[in-house]
Amino acid sequence: MIARPTFFLVFIFSVLYSSAVWAQSQTPLDIVHSYLASQRESWQLTEADISGFRVTDQYRTKHNGLTHVYLIQQYEGIELFNAISGVHISEEGRVAFATNRFTPALASKVNTTQPLLTAYEAIKSAAAYLGLSIQGVLHLKAQKGDRFFAYDGGNISDSDIQARLVYDLMADGSARLAWGLAIDHPDDANYWNLRVDALTGAVLSKDNWTAHCVFPTPDTPCADEKQTPSHPLIPSPSSPPSHSASVLPSSTDAQYRVFPIPLENPAEGSRELLLNPHDPVASPYGWHDTDGQEGPEFQITRGNNVHAYQDSNGNNNSSGDEPTGGAALNFDFPLDLSQEPETYQDASVTQLFYTNNFMHDLAYAYGFDEPAGNFQQNNYDNGGAAGDYVAAEAQDGSSVNNANFTTTPDGGIGRMQMFRWNSPGAVFSVTAPEEIAGFYEVRPALFGGAITTNVLAGPVVEYNGGTGLPALACSPAQNAAALNGSVALIDRGGTCDFDRKSLNAQNAGAVAAIICNYADDLVNMGPVSVGAQVNIPVVSMRYSNCQTLRQS
Repeated sequence: MIARPTFFLVFIFSVLYSSAVWAQSQTPLDIVHSYLASQRESWQLTEADISGFRVTDQYRTKHNGLTHVYLIQQYEGIELFNAISGVHISEEGRVAFATNRFTPALASKVNTTQPLLTAYEAIKSAAAYLGLSIQGVLHLKAQKGDRFFAYDGGNISDSDIQARLVYDLMADGSARLAWGLAIDHPDDANYWNLRVDALTGAVLSKDNWTAHCVFPTPDTPCADEKQTPSHPLIPSPSSPPSHSASVLPSSTDAQYRVFPIPLENPAEGSRELLLNPHDPVASPYGWHDTDGQEGPEFQITRGNNVHAYQDSNGNNNSSGDEPTGGAALNFDFPLDLSQEPETYQDASVTQLFYTNNFMHDLAYAYGFDEPAGNFQQNNYDNGGAAGDYVAAEAQDGSSVNNANFTTTPDGGIGRMQMFRWNSPGAVFSVTAPEEIAGFYEVRPALFGGAITTNVLAGPVVEYNGGTGLPALACSPAQNAAALNGSVALIDRGGTCDFDRKSLNAQNAGAVAAIICNYADDLVNMGPVSVGAQVNIPVVSMRYSNCQTLRQS
């Protein structure tokens, strides 16, 4: 009676052992070939379609044991743009999941394998398409055969330009030979990835490596639901969740006063001083290391994952004034949101440094590590392409209202631009006279009436306080009759604060107040003494725009 169950258990063990040995004897590529062969008919692919691919990436995610193999379809060694399929293999050698973006019968759809245009001519065509003109000569930096060329960007690209032959799938199903190239536009944040017809020079298609998230203004409608805030614009403050910090595996501590994740904005909670918030697996030497040895290489907001700095000039470069934590790596800086952003740049940059590093460490735990193509200066011998930390730009002066992020292929630095805010809908519209009609950017005060979608209209009238500088509005209005029902135009400065100026305008009957800066930027305006009494909307405006209103 004992022999049978013993035999049964031995039999089961033998089957499992044989299966394990079989799985281990196959490489991931063997499994991919077998899987593609089994799916060929259902995917309507030819033998040539599944035999001519190139493996672009292969790596294993530690948290689930899956091996990910990514393939790109080719014809005669030339890739079909974006024809990337993925096969994801379990530790037991089974295909757990697969995606197919191969084009059936590709060989019957290509037009040629020989270009008529050179890579350089294609770059010139792409530049012209983007409204750029090459000045001088772009210098060749690298070449592989007659299908890949790399040039310096010259005056048309802030980065080198790589051009390679690809096929681009058209709407009619044909695949046209093209030069695939990318231009980092010198005049804005866009990084255009284009396909230029290798026979005609026409731009066949393009995509943007820069992802923009810009909240709409009245003259730029947007229906992207992803841009709708998931919380009220002014939510009730709540107590922040407790923060669990990791332990730094060295003698160096680091601390940062920040709004800890998961807080989304300052209205949701308070700042905390976090000690060693890095993850010891994702960032084993802390957030200020780059050489993989104990001890920080930087005492500023820079390290292996992120270099954070203020870019109020909007030139994509650090001014060399990053916050410094000193030898103690103590990044504890004051923050007063009622003041102008320039007064709390150190706090802003520290917050950006913390948030980027936190997201790096969190994503690392879910498989976005070095082999998967994450952003790190030093990959610590874990695979993947190094030298690609994130350049995070705080208070970027090149735009307003939210941010963008540029993602290049693995090995290229990521760029994050975080802009200053004005309130959605906080715009000032002039309807007459016609020569100055249009929208003017303003910034709402942190006191006064809310700016809503309801139109608040009235003539613009300069405040007259009857003093040597009457538009400062530090004394009661002498032209109350004219201000009644109007938008008061007031100058910044003098002996009174923003809220006192606004209250004086309100008492004169103004329906809103514009406070003109003495410089050509927008200012934050917080309450000081009488802000709670102000009920009319109050905004700041640039000096040049105020001068336009005055001269008309």
